[in-house]
Amino acid sequence: MKYKMIVFDLDGTLAEAGKGIERHVANQIKDLEEMGYTIVFNSGKNAAYLSGFARGIGISRPIVIGENGSILLYPFENREIQLVERGDILDEIKEKVLETFTDKVWLQPNQVALTFFPKNREHITELSEFMSDLVNQHEDGYVMYTHIDAIDIIPKNVHKGVSMLELFRQEKITKDEVIAVGDSTNDIPMLTEAGLSIIIGNKLKLEGAKQFDTIEEALEFIKRQGLSLGRL
Repeated sequence: MKYKMIVFDLDGTLAEAGKGIERHVANQIKDLEEMGYTIVFNSGKNAAYLSGFARGIGISRPIVIGENGSILLYPFENREIQLVERGDILDEIKEKVLETFTDKVWLQPNQVALTFFPKNREHITELSEFMSDLVNQHEDGYVMYTHIDAIDIIPKNVHKGVSMLELFRQEKITKDEVIAVGDSTNDIPMLTEAGLSIIIGNKLKLEGAKQFDTIEEALEFIKRQGLSLGRL
């Protein structure tokens, strides 16, 4: 089976959380696009950010999935698909967090998901516990992900895997034609929907997935896969 598409998480996968992507990593991703792969970024970041990121590293026809699967965007077509409604509960949670933490947090400008960054990472545990209590008040309607530098809350009926299925429908491809690369819990739905799953680092274990210590090793492995299939 020839892989046609590679779906990348961003923070913790292509770059350290809160840091820019290394130029040699960006160049390797450009090389993969030139080999014929469709490049997709599937992240908790919003779609506009991811679109700018893709353009900044030189990807000519990227597809981006923002807010942990909430938004599917084709930047080169100016076409957007919103996969879930936001809901008033997220606005209520947002107001309570801002009221309590005021200038201690930064709110990511999302369309659907709620994402807060503590301005001081030492406050991540306190913020996480506070937001978790708020989410638990609303039964099973929402799910929360705590990262090293941010906290996401999204409707429970959407995640990175749901967006992958919509992506396959739009692109008329199957999971067996897709490689997915991630590093953490919120990437599991994305990884399980791919024909080849690749995990960066040691935070996550998934049966059948390839595991690499660094993104550079993973990209070299993908490139060898492509070369063995005669993509160049």
